[in-house]
Amino acid sequence: MEMKGVELIKLNRLFNDERGFFMELYKKSTWPVMQQVNSSYSHKNVVRGFHYQKGEYAQAKTVQVLSGKILDVVLDIRPNSPTFGSIYKIELTPGTGALKIDSDLAHGFWALEPSFVVYHCDKEYAPQFEGCINPMSEGLDIPWLYQSDLIISDKDIKGLQWKDFKNERMQDL
Repeated sequence: MEMKGVELIKLNRLFNDERGFFMELYKKSTWPVMQQVNSSYSHKNVVRGFHYQKGEYAQAKTVQVLSGKILDVVLDIRPNSPTFGSIYKIELTPGTGALKIDSDLAHGFWALEPSFVVYHCDKEYAPQFEGCINPMSEGLDIPWLYQSDLIISDKDIKGLQWKDFKNERMQDL
């Protein structure tokens, strides 16, 4: 599904040879101005998300996989959007490219194998403005819901249920 605010950026600078690969991670002319770079390593079957930042601290980001494979999932949390509640999903590997995600969307992923991921963010993280939607919420059409051996943090499990988030968002209008 297409979703406004999500774009796959093809890597122009990925070189493979018998040793492995070389990849250009950042070039000022290609990427928005970044204020923070994060990385995560996830074991197979780790689910992270759905995370977002609120208000003026909302972060646009690009997500790149340096090793492994993830199912990257973006959730539209914009109440006035025609795709509100929809998901955009794509498998990302080192050669796929980077996923650019606007600041008003929630992000999560499922590690399909052990994976090292880098995030370039346009604003610094502000923990007091962090939001989280439980990635196991009913009402979301996400493939990992049918897996039994997932690894999910307590913080993510304690995130808002999708139905509660929707009710909250609609009251903000």
